[in-house]
Amino acid sequence: MRKVNAVIRALFVPFGFLPEVILFGSAVYLLVRFTVRDTIVAARYVFYLPMPVFVAACFVGIVFRLAQRRRMWAALVTAAALAALLFCVWTDEFRPGGSVAATDIEGASLKVVTWNIHAGRAGWEKIAGRIRQEDPDIVMLVEAYISRSPDRAGVWAKEFPGYEVANERGPMTILVKGRVRMTKGAEIRVAPFYLSRYLSVEVEVDGRPLNLILIHPTPAFDRDSGEIYGKLVELIDRVGDEKPLILSGDFNTPPNSAYLAPVRERLRSAFEIAGRGFAYSWPAYLPMFAIDHTFVNRHIQVTDYCIEHTNLSDHCIQIMEISLR
Repeated sequence: MRKVNAVIRALFVPFGFLPEVILFGSAVYLLVRFTVRDTIVAARYVFYLPMPVFVAACFVGIVFRLAQRRRMWAALVTAAALAALLFCVWTDEFRPGGSVAATDIEGASLKVVTWNIHAGRAGWEKIAGRIRQEDPDIVMLVEAYISRSPDRAGVWAKEFPGYEVANERGPMTILVKGRVRMTKGAEIRVAPFYLSRYLSVEVEVDGRPLNLILIHPTPAFDRDSGEIYGKLVELIDRVGDEKPLILSGDFNTPPNSAYLAPVRERLRSAFEIAGRGFAYSWPAYLPMFAIDHTFVNRHIQVTDYCIEHTNLSDHCIQIMEISLR
């Protein structure tokens, strides 16, 4: 046992005072996460750090302090910090459950696919093929720069026969197996390079009316996002709560962001209702950030929701089953 302890000490001696840094960093992270969150620029750099990095760092601290028995108190405090961080992961970014039984519904269930396709860099035919595998009733795409094609209508008709297309803004596209009744898109610009695109569409699917909102704000650490999300809340209120509503897209902010609090007061998170696994959706090759979300109003029951990895975009794809109350 002494030899093992000696080896562990030899391995971790180069880390120096790293465990103390981990303890301090964990305390700061928890304080920021549950108080100011991302409303202050300085705190934002802490708030947006990926949770797996903190968990791994705390684990290193535990091992190191266990190897130095004369400072066991530090190991215990580090373990407590790790437990707190794991609790955050469990409550905000992980769901162990699966599908939810649908009750009080009208009509058949609908499948919805929403995805940031990274400007179609993997090839539109491959991306369209992956979407068709799900046979969705509703498709909501961000960074869908199909509008650059000289034959945009022909591309849509070829890859998605039987769908109607709403494409008010070039990179924002919604396809439905039904009818598109009204489309409205706009840019909310706060600064020259800081804007939010949205596409609001009223559709009819399976004989039932739905409102769809697709959004994609530009990520920014150094600017206040209050105006962007304030406009989003105004849009939600303007659309109203009389019909089923789906809000989805690449929000470029985690689910517990302070800016999403007004949205959560009006809508429910599909992941929290019927999600399974982790909510991490970016970057797709090693997801550590939960920034792609879907919210629904009281008229929609989410029966299944998952985030799946693909090698066709830097974002994972959101897939969910819904039923209309």
